[in-house]
Amino acid sequence: MKVRQILFTSGGLLLLLFLWWTVVSLLNIPQYLVPRPSSVAREFFTTPLEFVQHAGRTLSEAFAGFVLALAAGLVGGCVLSRSVTMREVILPWTSALQAIPIVALAPLLVVWCGSGIASKVLMSAIISFFPILTAVLVGFSEVDQDRRMLLQVYKTSYPQTIRYLLLPSALPTIVLGTKISAGLATVGAIVAEMTGADKGLGYLLLNATYRLETPRLFVAIILSGIIGWTAYSLPGIVRLLFPKYWESARREVSQ
Repeated sequence: MKVRQILFTSGGLLLLLFLWWTVVSLLNIPQYLVPRPSSVAREFFTTPLEFVQHAGRTLSEAFAGFVLALAAGLVGGCVLSRSVTMREVILPWTSALQAIPIVALAPLLVVWCGSGIASKVLMSAIISFFPILTAVLVGFSEVDQDRRMLLQVYKTSYPQTIRYLLLPSALPTIVLGTKISAGLATVGAIVAEMTGADKGLGYLLLNATYRLETPRLFVAIILSGIIGWTAYSLPGIVRLLFPKYWESARREVSQ
């Protein structure tokens, strides 16, 4: 199944490149509007180290923000799942925060935290926090109530309930939430870089746009997409790297 997925992805990529080259060549589109794939590749391989450094900065910011969001989402979900009152009080505020446009929030974070890496990490964490929190709460709510009641009969502590029942049962839902959040963390980092930075794909996108350097702009866009795709696939990669934990967690719940 994995080999088939890789083949489909590779075939789709080759088809996209062929269509891109064909349309640009047949319609004779100017390079400053849509460059040819060869021009984009030439732009990248002219200074590959520079692009890798920009992409590495964005990736590190997005990863740090995602880790913060994951920790906060798991802790917040475990706390809120135990209290209906806390959910009714806190969830509307988290929803309101999620509704704030990131293009409006990012400049404020740069003013408050400076133009360094802190504002980018915080932006990534904020935008990717809510999907993880929601996934944890939804996953916990779908846990079999009979199993919960059984643990209550045996006077199992709440931390033990989380470890042996809630987290293993909610693992697929949480993984789905992390996939969404990982991609959003990349978006948050790039938007924050566009409001104030000296390195990163957001900085690269902004400068290439101002200078009408379209091949350079396309390189930054493609690298952003690669990071986003990698971030989306990261939870699945972790699952492949640690299959024993996944299977043992599912086995504990099914027993």
